Amino acid sequence: SGEMEVSLLPSFSDLFRVTEAEPSTRAEKQALFKALRAALLKLEQSRAREGRQLRADIVAHLKQLRKIAAMLKNEAARLGARHERALPLGSEPGAPPKAAEGNADVDGWVLKGDINEEVVRLHSHLAALAAVVDERDAIGKKIEFMLQEVHRELNTIGSKVPDLAVTRLVVEGKERVEKIREQAQNVE
Repeated sequence: SGEMEVSLLPSFSDLFRVTEAEPSTRAEKQALFKALRAALLKLEQSRAREGRQLRADIVAHLKQLRKIAAMLKNEAARLGARHERALPLGSEPGAPPKAAEGNADVDGWVLKGDINEEVVRLHSHLAALAAVVDERDAIGKKIEFMLQEVHRELNTIGSKVPDLAVTRLVVEGKERVEKIREQAQNVE
């Protein structure tokens, strides 16, 4: 009739040739590496953005710690002046008072309550911490070490001076240290 049905076509073996084509791995590799480079670039941009945010938060807490250290320095001066006024007449400031001259509890607190050394070290540790935060290398472990030093000085200050104003500053300082520590765990 002159019409051919589709089912007739497979019967002509010379009309179709079935072969397995070799896949072009070159094009697939190029596409894969292009996608991988794009993903890594986005990851690096995301890490950089997160790093800037972490740094800004750490710097803000560090700024507050510096203010706390300055207030502790003022408290140390205030307490030192108060203790010098409390010394018995004829005693030299800084010299251990004789037990019979004054109240033994006050005398012990005077000797134990000088926090100037700790405040100086606290300022030093905070300066070192600020320098570490500004570094471009992997700084997570360094930050952790400096935070241990800051925490140690705050603990010593708190144990030496049972004064409410000092205790409040120490507690606030420890809170800031913990906030920095939490952020530092996200830093390489």
